[in-house]
Amino acid sequence: MERLNQSDSIEDPNSPAGRRHLQLQTQLEQLQEETFRLEAAKDDYRIRCEELEKEISELRQQNDELTTLADDAQSLKDEIDVLRHSSDKVSKLEGQVESYKKKLEDLGDLRRQVKLLEEKNTMYMQNTVSLEEELRKANAARSQLETYKRQVKE
Repeated sequence: MERLNQSDSIEDPNSPAGRRHLQLQTQLEQLQEETFRLEAAKDDYRIRCEELEKEISELRQQNDELTTLADDAQSLKDEIDVLRHSSDKVSKLEGQVESYKKKLEDLGDLRRQVKLLEEKNTMYMQNTVSLEEELRKANAARSQLETYKRQVKE
């Protein structure tokens, strides 16, 4: 019994049970160290995960802001295109207005010329009428003169 007690003693490092106990105790210490190390790593990863989630949230917010800015920029670009097209039309219409102004000035000059020509034409018509009257009188006087000549000859 005594021998049995000695051989199975856990505290004896030379006995198989003691060696097994020592080995298990060493393994337990190693596993406890590994557990401690893994829990520390888990805490580090949790902190890193929280930081990354925070960064993802910030990046999403920045992405939303940039998307909004891009949409605004696109709408402004579209508006600029419309305004540029309108500006081209305005330039074209301004050119037409200038052309019409010149034509209007030319029309005013032409009206003045027409008025002068009408006045000259009226003056020429009056002159023609008076010359026709004088011609009629001269013809009447000539026919009377011829009549007188005949009478004198007779």
